Amino acid sequence: MKKQDRVLPLLTAILITFNYLLGYTFIYPQMISILRSTFNLSYTVLRILEVLIYVFVFITTVFPARKMLRYGWERYTDNYKVNMKRIFRSQVCIIVRMAAITLVLMQLGIGSSYNQEQIGGLVRINPVLYTLMAVVFAPFVEEIVFRGCIYRRIEATGHKYLGYIVSSFIFGLVHVISPLLQGNWVQGLYIFVYGFLGMVMCIMYEKTDSLFCSILLHMLNNAISLLGV
Repeated sequence: MKKQDRVLPLLTAILITFNYLLGYTFIYPQMISILRSTFNLSYTVLRILEVLIYVFVFITTVFPARKMLRYGWERYTDNYKVNMKRIFRSQVCIIVRMAAITLVLMQLGIGSSYNQEQIGGLVRINPVLYTLMAVVFAPFVEEIVFRGCIYRRIEATGHKYLGYIVSSFIFGLVHVISPLLQGNWVQGLYIFVYGFLGMVMCIMYEKTDSLFCSILLHMLNNAISLLGV
């Protein structure tokens, strides 16, 4: 693969990012909510619509980024033993640091993460669907959006550290936006937990030049997080 394949065209990166940040996060859930209230849809129909949205977002994110993913796969397999060691070392770092930050927040009386509680509840309702969402859908889509689009486009202009900050901040914000919109400002402090996670993913991507390494790290982290559900 050519080195230029590591950077998506600006318009493609913008469309992928807005499809996720506006579409998946806000517009598509509102569409389902409107359909549910208008037509009194059954639980089964709602789940089918939800799956269709996951499939749509996955395809419209992964397909435009296929050359970037192929480049990342080649970079991963070129030195996969070293890359896997980096992934496992980074996961240990994530567990230790995130546990410390979370413990501090809980000692302040903030409670557990709203995002983690929501995912845990959904997994208990439908283990297969929401485990796939957490371990496959989210790592692919979020790594393409936050690291492949936001970080890499900023880094390509020569502002690597700005890319770290912006992509990690938005990544953290997305994971706390629901409680913030409900007026739960205290839960917003978990932006530091998720922002740190996003920073580690950025560093992994930068060191390996492989989006697949950050995807695998994201998969591993989410899978471990589900063990406590």
